[in-house]
Amino acid sequence: MRGARYRPWLIALVAVGALHAFLHHPSVIRREHHARPRPMAVLAHSLGAPPYDAVYGSATHNSYWVNRDDGPETEASGTEERILDQLFHDHVRALEFDVHFAAGRPGVWSVYHTDRERNSLCSPLDQCLEQLALFQHLAPEHEVVNVVIELKELWTHVFWPDHSIAQFDALLRRYLGRALYTPAEFLARCAGGATLRECARDVGWPATDELRGKFIVNVIGNWNYDANDWIDYAASGGGVAERAAFPMRTILDDSGSGLSGPLAYPIHDPIDRDAEARARDASIFWQVEDLDYPEVDAFLDEHGVVRGRGSQSYSEQRDRIASGFQLIQNDHPWHFVEDHALTPWSAALPTDPSRRLREAAGAGGRPSPALIEPGARLYLRGDGERFMTAGQRNAAAQNNARADEWETYPSMARPRSTTRFGLDVSAWRWDYDAFDGPARARGVGCLRAASASEHFMVCRQVVSGEESRVTVHVGRAGDRHESVRKFEAGELLALRVSTGGGKSCAVASTALRMNGGTPAWIPIATECFSTSLDEQGLAATRDVLFVGTRHDGRYVTAHDLPLHSATGALVDLSYSPSVEPNTPPILTQQKPR
Repeated sequence: MRGARYRPWLIALVAVGALHAFLHHPSVIRREHHARPRPMAVLAHSLGAPPYDAVYGSATHNSYWVNRDDGPETEASGTEERILDQLFHDHVRALEFDVHFAAGRPGVWSVYHTDRERNSLCSPLDQCLEQLALFQHLAPEHEVVNVVIELKELWTHVFWPDHSIAQFDALLRRYLGRALYTPAEFLARCAGGATLRECARDVGWPATDELRGKFIVNVIGNWNYDANDWIDYAASGGGVAERAAFPMRTILDDSGSGLSGPLAYPIHDPIDRDAEARARDASIFWQVEDLDYPEVDAFLDEHGVVRGRGSQSYSEQRDRIASGFQLIQNDHPWHFVEDHALTPWSAALPTDPSRRLREAAGAGGRPSPALIEPGARLYLRGDGERFMTAGQRNAAAQNNARADEWETYPSMARPRSTTRFGLDVSAWRWDYDAFDGPARARGVGCLRAASASEHFMVCRQVVSGEESRVTVHVGRAGDRHESVRKFEAGELLALRVSTGGGKSCAVASTALRMNGGTPAWIPIATECFSTSLDEQGLAATRDVLFVGTRHDGRYVTAHDLPLHSATGALVDLSYSPSVEPNTPPILTQQKPR
């Protein structure tokens, strides 16, 4: 029987040593590690897609966190970028959310780091999962994405009778549904009675194309009572085969310990060693903080998947990749090793959002079709702050009544959030990292309808504090300046243009979540015009990736949207293996006319 949720005497006991504990936590004290060059171990697979464990990608740390509070949040850092922009423009392979039980709200878990929920882009966990549902709508054939959920209570448990493991799993299943790849599905490929470790060793992982459209959720916990909760999640009841998520074991030191706490003395309930052993057998994912742990190579050879400690710089990222790690953890997904070097086939692209996964042995140049992520993507590179437009002229709308429906998600990069300056002890030199990215940040992406003298645009931009802002721009004949209305929240954009008798009315909408199988659209502005807005399409400043762009329910390509600007470029990254299953996709770059 667990005691009270809050133990005041514990708080008093550890208050003096808390700062010392954080500063001496193994994730803070990090020994210099020199990569052990080794081949990525894979099972034989058919020509085409490699196994899931044979590829690597960017994995963001504290993906929900943004520094909005004036005061410091203890030992907190994170990506400071919108979740969908991490997934789309910066094409990350894995996210991370930290959860705490929400007192007085059964079955609800808050998302924050230490004590400031205001610094979270999504909370409770339901809101974060709603973002994943939007992602699923926009890219239903996406490469498999990992979602690491860290149990993060400092001095008590995350799981309780009114915040149970069963409720937690039900929450994941409710939002992710059939897109959730579970331990039971993994085990179904192996002999009955096999543990996850044995199954991975003997059968390996499915190929990446078999996992498209899926999410793999991982549960990790190591601080104080969180370690008890992690063992319970992995080993209690019917075990991992009943769970919605895969356990992720923590490796904190060269003994393989996964327990941490203040002053190196974790505070927790007695550890059931048999249950701990079962939890470890159920862990085919590891979080490796001690890079010199001697069993890492054998774990990788048996098709385990590793997320290493923070890899902010290019040198740290190359180190993890050379060691065979697959989830390259960082706070700056726009600053990822060789990202810019992997797109020489299109000089117009600063980054390639169609490549979420990469093979360790892969070379630069045109990507293999097996690792091009299916989806509808159009990358517009504008001319600085001036809007670049790409649109089609609908001649029928000039005289006939009709309605045009447009939908898109404009995704953009953010500026660097932090810099790092310090002493590189291994080389005895001062080291500086600005964590810059190749794309021009803070672009504006819009759906646009226009005539020769009037226009209507609904746009998305991310502003200070990582707030998503939607604006509506209206330009009328005879006006010297357009009018702009601002709305403080929005993700997906929709535009409906009704035309008849040489006139048009336009309705702008936005959506923050799904409602069943469709976005929950919220109309935000309606304007009517004395002219026919027969030129319709996209507009952008700087660098913007448009995802899932549809016109009347059909995906739009670059061939549908000729450019109407003196400078800039439009690159079509769309790919559908069901349409072109046997040949490489043609990635079209359309230059300005």
